[in-house]
Amino acid sequence: MIQDNLLDEEQTNKKLAEVNKKTQYNCQKDIPDNESQVSEFSHASSLKKQFSFDMNSLCFIPKSKNDQLLIQTEQQIKLPIIQMINGAFYEGQWKNGKANGFGKYILTDTSSYVGEWVNNKANGFGTFQLQDGEYFRGFWIENTVEGQGKYTFADGTFYEGEWKNDLPNGIGIQTYSNGWKFQGSFLNGIKNGQGLLQFPDGSIYQGFFERDVPSGIGTLKFQDGRNYVGDWKNGQKNGKGIFQWPDGSKYDGYYVNDEREGYGILFWPNGQKYLGLWKQGLFHGNGQLIKPNGTSIRGKWIKGKRIQSKLNTNVSGKTKTSQID
Repeated sequence: MIQDNLLDEEQTNKKLAEVNKKTQYNCQKDIPDNESQVSEFSHASSLKKQFSFDMNSLCFIPKSKNDQLLIQTEQQIKLPIIQMINGAFYEGQWKNGKANGFGKYILTDTSSYVGEWVNNKANGFGTFQLQDGEYFRGFWIENTVEGQGKYTFADGTFYEGEWKNDLPNGIGIQTYSNGWKFQGSFLNGIKNGQGLLQFPDGSIYQGFFERDVPSGIGTLKFQDGRNYVGDWKNGQKNGKGIFQWPDGSKYDGYYVNDEREGYGILFWPNGQKYLGLWKQGLFHGNGQLIKPNGTSIRGKWIKGKRIQSKLNTNVSGKTKTSQID
């Protein structure tokens, strides 16, 4: 009987040592990594502050006195190109001394507006050409972009959708030359509300945005099969969420700034799981590791290393507990 107990204890200690060795390796190094976003969300930058139409500084006073007389007509007439006192040029229709109808205003050698005018102001559909090949084509009200329009940047990046007060406001599509694409809601040139962001590699984020980055509930699906569903803040995983890997691994728990932190459960494909506290992506605090065969280790971890534990093993349907410090 004593011999049986000694043998049982010896086997238990041997098993514990084996489990300890494996869990020190498996519990940390085998945790699926690479949870970070495919790339920083800041690469899909804001459109705010990138627009400069400067339409309210236009001058419609002809340099020539003869031209000043010509434009004073109650009937709408079309006149050839006329130079203004500020050096700009206008070619198009006039009425009552003001640009009315269709015309082209050349601000500089590389900047111009071609479209509809009402009383010296852009009203209706028109195209504003900027320096370096950038241009806007869409609708205007009183020199301000309002309604549907498309702004194209020199590198091929463009925004197409709803506008208000010279900025994207409402639903629109922002396509970047580097492969990013956003479809969703904008507020004053910034992604705000629901939207879908496609990454250059095919990964997709769908959910809520605030101040141009994911904030609120959202889903990130990686091209390689990984996916995260849960809370976001400032473009990072923050709060409760579930991260899954293609091999069947899964983490269900809390995050702080993209790191597993707080209480969480990690499931391995082979049935092993860890239930407990985390910090900066590592086991940290009290937790329990349950092996596929039912063996469990309750213990305390610091920065991924177990400092004390208690092993529970099932022997013939009975639970045997061994304490190790």
